[in-house]
Order: sequence, then C-alpha cells, then structure tokens
Amino acid sequence: MQGHSSYSGAHTNTPAELNTKLSTPGTKYTKEILSTEQVTNGAPVRMATFVEIDFNDLEFYERCGGGSYGSVYRALWKSAKLEVAVKRLLVLEKEVEVLSSLRHRNVVQFYGAVTKEPNYCLVTEYAAQGSLYAYLASTELGFERTLTWARDIALGINYLHNEAPFTVIHRDLKSKNVVISSDMTVKLCDFGASRFMSSTTKMSFVGTIPWMAPEVIQGLPVSEACDTYSFGVVVWELLTGEVPFKGVEGFQVAWLVVERNERLTIPSSSPPKLATLMNQCWETDPKKRPTVREILATLEGMMHDKNFAEMSDSFHQLKMAWKAEIQQTVEKLKKMERALSMREQQLQQKEKDLHRREQKLRSSLSVPTITADHDVGAWTEQEVHIWMQHLGNDSGHPSDLSKYADVFLQNNINGKRLLMLSPEDLRAMGILSLGHRLDLQNEMEQLKIENHRLLHFPPLSKDGAGLYQGGSSPGGQTYVTLNLLIGNHCRMGQTPEDSKWKMYVEVDGDAAAMTAIKNVTFLLKSPPNDVIRKDHPPYVMDNWCVGSNSPIQVECSIFYEDHVKKPKQTKHLHTVVLEKGGETYEKTVQLCLRQPGVPDSGTSTPARSSPKHFTGM
Repeated sequence: MQGHSSYSGAHTNTPAELNTKLSTPGTKYTKEILSTEQVTNGAPVRMATFVEIDFNDLEFYERCGGGSYGSVYRALWKSAKLEVAVKRLLVLEKEVEVLSSLRHRNVVQFYGAVTKEPNYCLVTEYAAQGSLYAYLASTELGFERTLTWARDIALGINYLHNEAPFTVIHRDLKSKNVVISSDMTVKLCDFGASRFMSSTTKMSFVGTIPWMAPEVIQGLPVSEACDTYSFGVVVWELLTGEVPFKGVEGFQVAWLVVERNERLTIPSSSPPKLATLMNQCWETDPKKRPTVREILATLEGMMHDKNFAEMSDSFHQLKMAWKAEIQQTVEKLKKMERALSMREQQLQQKEKDLHRREQKLRSSLSVPTITADHDVGAWTEQEVHIWMQHLGNDSGHPSDLSKYADVFLQNNINGKRLLMLSPEDLRAMGILSLGHRLDLQNEMEQLKIENHRLLHFPPLSKDGAGLYQGGSSPGGQTYVTLNLLIGNHCRMGQTPEDSKWKMYVEVDGDAAAMTAIKNVTFLLKSPPNDVIRKDHPPYVMDNWCVGSNSPIQVECSIFYEDHVKKPKQTKHLHTVVLEKGGETYEKTVQLCLRQPGVPDSGTSTPARSSPKHFTGM
C-alpha cells in the first residue's frame, strides 16, 4: 500500500462538492444502480439509488479497522479526488441497503459500492480522527464535549429510529462504531449488524458483549430499546474515559448482566441527571428504557442548565477520583471471577471423583442391580454389550472377560438369548478358553438368580434407581453418543490481511443426539471479542472474518437442551492458523438424557431482581 503523500498535492473534492456532482445526471464517475425493495411492517420500501464504483478507481493505503464483517482501509477515490474509507466484503448484503438510504450529519456518509465480484467494497466518507474508542484511549474529554458528543450520537440514533425512510435498529452500537470526522463531528458507522424494524424482529447473536442489552445476549426479540441500552454504555465511556468491563471475559460479563443483573459502576459523584439517564438506559425491561427523543430532551436540558459552567470546572478533578473508584470495583469483580473459577474447578473435580467412585462401585458388583420394572429378558443387544464391558475391571472378576463384549454384540445376543446361553453356545461363538467359558457361565447364572429374585420378590421401595448405565436405564436416563467436528474454513488471499476464515461445528449421531444441541457460540478471544451464536443447523458463521494476526483463537461452546442432564455444555478452544488453511478437531461426547416425565429435582430458577451495580459487591 502507498502512503498518503501520493495524492496530497492534488485538489480533492469536499463531500459537499461531491454530492453536487453525483446528483448531476451523466457524471463521469459512475452509473447508478437500484437496490432491491425491502419489506418493513408489511409494506415495501423503495431503497435509494447508489453509485457503482470501479474497483480500479480506488487506490488503497493503510488498513485502519475491521471486524467480523470486513476490513476497512483508507483509500483515494481517484476520479472523484476524494479521500475515502473502503470496507472490503465477501458479499454485498444488508449494509449497502441500509447505508444507501441514510443521510444525516451524524451518520457516516455513503458514496457508493464496488459490485463486481470478487472485489465487493463499500465506499464511505473517511473519518480523519478515527474511532471514538481509540480517541478516548488517548484524549480526556471536557464536560462540554462529553455532553455535545452524547447529544450528537443520540441525534444519529434518533434519525435511524424515527426519521429515516424506514426504522433501522443498529444492534451493534459501541464506541468502536462511532467515528470522528476532521471537524470533530461524531458519526455512526458499521451497519453490518443492523436490521430493518418489524413487529417481530428476532436477534441473532452478534455484537460485543459489554455493549449488548440483556435481551440481545439471550437472543430474544428486540426493538429500538436495545440501541438505547448500548447508548447508555457509550455515555459511560464518554463520561469516564474507561473501557467497559475491562479485563473481564465476555461470557463472564454476559452472566453478570443477565443472571446477576449487574451493570457498569456509575461513579458516586457523577452529575445526577447523567447518572439517572444511564440507569434508565440500562433497565432490564426494554419497555422501561427511555426513547431517544426523551434522551435528547434530557441532554439538551443539561446543556442549558444554569449550573453547567460549575460542572465543567470541577469535571477534570472528578474524573481522577472516578478512575480510582472504577478500578477498585474492577478489582473486586476480578476477585469474584477468580473465586467463581476456583469454585467451578472444585465442583468439576468433585464431579470427576464421584464419577470414578460410581464406576468402581458398578464394577465391584457381579451384576448390575436389576429392578423389577426392567427384566433382563428385555435387555437390548446394546445393554448386553455394556453389561459385558462391566465384567472385570479390578473388581475381583476375571479381568479379561470384558474383551468378549464385542463377540456378544456381533452374535446379536440380547437379554432373552443371554439367559439361554449354554457352554456349547459360548464355544460356537468363538470363546475357546474353557476357563473363560466357565467364568462367563458363572456370571450368567448369578445374573439369572438376581433377575429371578427381583421379578418375583421386588423391593418395597421403588425410589432407588439401579446402577445400570446402559443405553436406557431404570433411573429415567438414556445415554447417547454425539460426535462433534469443530473446525475452520479458510480462503487464502494475496496477503494475510486479505485471507478470510469462518468457524463451523458439524454434528453426527442418532436422532436423539442430533436434537440435543440448543445452540452453538463462537467467541473471538482477541479484540473486538465478537460473539456469534447459531440457534439451529448448520452451525456455521454467516460471515467470513478477514484475517488478522495469525494464529487466531476462537472459543467454541456447544450448549445442550434442558432434557440433557449432563454435560450442560462442551467447550473447545480452536486455533485458526491462516498459513495452514482449514483444520478440524474431532470430539466424542456421551450425553445423559432425561426421559420424559422424570423431573430434575436439583434444578430451580431463582427470581430476578432489579439491576445492581458493581459497587455493591
């Protein structure tokens, strides 16, 4: 890529000059194309025209941003003599449809698109001051600019919600998606996650967790109020200059926000009206959050408050105290996170110890405990196979009997045939050792005796579940095997920055196993820490990610339905190495399923309380 100096000596058009030229028919720059109709609230909406730009008319410079939807470059639109931002995409989807119809001072201006494959691009105005996120990391805002930018961001959201040709929910509002122009005007950008509003807008799991509303994290239907929640987080950033939930893992933040109703710490000496506004934006119930028009009224009122000058004078000193207050809270949160992690590890270890004791107890018995409602004669071939596998294993039995389990399965020995087998039958099945045939005959005789006793003299109590753990057990449980293939596709570009990848999870198993998956999530372990959730097959990321610093770590989590007793989830930390292309990891998981009508006495749903803040922890 070339540097900025290659065109600094030439006259460049301003956005206003360019608008005049583009609105003139027959302009030399491009041809106009019309995007498709969209249906909003049952009525078709005619989208605005946009300009088709020749890819060779763009001269690319440095990469200045990117995420799950594509990389952004600073570039020169040569024929227009204009410095622009160019987002390179795999496909032209919803973002061009949204941007082509929007025009507002606080929304990034869309110039056109490259529509010929494979070089799909969006061309917008270039924000010389970069993102708000980066600006706040290096610059401390005064109170006046804090309120001004909060109001201008709210004006942009108000346009999307109330004044645009159709209602648009941004869905991924955060400081990284707010840019600052050369005249210090803030503008909303990155509409890759946005949606046209309908009465039943359903949220797919996109975005960055610290800015996401609880209903978005849970994948519930959403409204404009999800942008209101995110706006409250951006105001918190403007006010404090801090990164929300800094140093806390994304899924830990999700748990705190949804399950514990925790919110960001609002410093105790914050301007009262601003503190109240943030609290209102973070209401758990979306209907209780203020509308953007109400937010604008509050901000305008603060800017015209007679105490405005006094608040501005003390703002800098207050911010120094806030940093210490927020840092103290973050440290408490990290301690809580470590305590939860240690507790989780202890519980996992206890579960493993219990599982080992159960296994040892099962193997120490000559036969599995049989209950009256599960006759050995009704055992399937698979259950006989499991019974054979349990013979031996340091239990005092001949330890090599279990090796014949596959022989029984190959000969289709079910429970009824098992009870009728003779020594001659065992020899005919290929068990040549006389000692092994005698040992097996002894085990089967004990099984017959135990089965006869329980069938004719059942225990008075039927509460105790047997220890048998076959494909179907008397304890109201079923075991199925699920095979998971976790991997990544990779499309190599000319440079690592142009390479693209996406994650997938393939599943294999019987019908019961295939329907046990509730959802699959992919968490990028490096900034921007995006989370993508898939609620139904195929479990593949919708959009390609543009290559960043390889290797890239992605945490894949497979969550199971409520009828799966254990495990509740399966996790795998996958490493994407662009130089190696696609790689696949295979994992086999045994699922314990509850049978219908068998309740789980160990689960309960705690009542939700109103939102709390970290300072109370």
